[in-house]
Order: sequence, then C-alpha cells, then structure tokens
Amino acid sequence: MKRFQRILLTAGLLVSLSGCDAISDPSSDIPEQIAVADSTTESSDAETAEAVTESEPSLAETEFASESTSTKTTLLSETVSTTETTTTIANADALVGDTGLTTSEWLEKAQELYETAAKTMFQYCCTSQMFQYDFSDSNQPNYYHITDYDTIADATEPYYEVFSRKSHSGDFDSLLLEADGKLYGLAGDRGSDITYQGATVTALESATEDTLTFTVALTYTGTDGEDTTTKNDSFSLYLEDGVWKVDTFTLPY
Repeated sequence: MKRFQRILLTAGLLVSLSGCDAISDPSSDIPEQIAVADSTTESSDAETAEAVTESEPSLAETEFASESTSTKTTLLSETVSTTETTTTIANADALVGDTGLTTSEWLEKAQELYETAAKTMFQYCCTSQMFQYDFSDSNQPNYYHITDYDTIADATEPYYEVFSRKSHSGDFDSLLLEADGKLYGLAGDRGSDITYQGATVTALESATEDTLTFTVALTYTGTDGEDTTTKNDSFSLYLEDGVWKVDTFTLPY
C-alpha cells in the first residue's frame, strides 16, 4: 500500500513539473504574437514607403498637368488674338449692304470723290474759270453774260454729276441768273486757304441703303509753315438716280 502511494506521488510530481516547463517554453504563444506584430510593422513600413514612392509620380503628373493647362491657356489667348485680327480684316473686306463694294473699297472710292468734290466746288463756286464771259454785256454789277451756256441747268450739269441735288440745289443761287433769254454769272475769284495740306478718308461711320457717311482727317500747317494740325470732319455720299454722289460736304480750303 505504501508502495502504491509513492508511485502516485511520483506521478503527480512529474505532472506538476511538466506544467511549469510549458509556461517557460520559448516557443509559447506570447513570443509568436510579438513576432507576428513585428512582421506586420515591417509590412506596413514597406507599404508606406511604396505609397510615398507612388505619390511622387502623382506630383509629377500634377505639375505636368498644370504646365499643360498653362500651355493650353497661352495657346487659347493666341487663338483669340488671331481671331480678333482676322475679324478686323474680315470687316474691311465685308460687303457694305447691297453696294457691291467692301469697306476698304469704299474708303478708296470715297477718297477719290472727296478730292473731286473739293476741286469741283472750288472751280465752280470760287473762280470764274468754268465759263466764258462777255464782259461788255452786264445785267447787274459783276454779273456778266456767259456765252457758252444759255440755262443754269446746262451750265451746272457737270457739277451735279459730282454733287447731289438733294443737298446742293442752292449752290448757284447767288452765282448764276437767267435774264432776257441769256445766262449771266457772277465773275469773281477768291483765294484758297494756303495752310491746307490735304485730306484722308479714314473710316466709314455708317451705312444705309442710300447714304454712306465717312470720317475725313484734314491736315493744316501753321502760319509759320512748321506746326501741323489735324482735325476730323464728316462727309457723306447719297444714292441719287442710281449714282453715288457727294452729299454732306464742306470745302476744306
């Protein structure tokens, strides 16, 4: 019996010693968890580094996109500028109403008509060189017989090829008269403004179906012949009997 008890005690002691060894074993669960944690940390660091590496190209792509946007903006500005220039040229080359001429062509034509109008008005209204006079035949003081025409209508026909009758029908009221079946004219000359240097038609102000209005720049020198001044004036053309004639007009000299 005592022997059997010793065997039992010995077996219990062995069991107790075996339990203590399990707690102090280096391969227990606690070191395994620590190892897993370390492994997870290293993996997280690697992923973080990889994420940073991937973000660098993203920043580069962002900068490239920004540069591309800037380039596109610049190109857009250049396109707008080109469009504005093209539009200006297109306006100059656009037809004016139903006239069959462009703005630039009208400016050229208006320049010719303005110069012709100035010369025509000065010769007819400011000199006696357009008619032949018989100075022995006078109707009123300084009104002498015009021998090459019998009527005002005939004498002024070339004038009204340039000027409209709408606005200039009275230009000869004090210059010509018909009496006794004859035509008489006021024979007299006046000088011109010697400071006048010239005129340049610069713009088409407005256009309707029968009237075109232009801006003309008039240039004058000072009395000393050195200082130059420029002033703007307006003149217009009127469609009369199918012909564009000078309408609003002021003699510049």
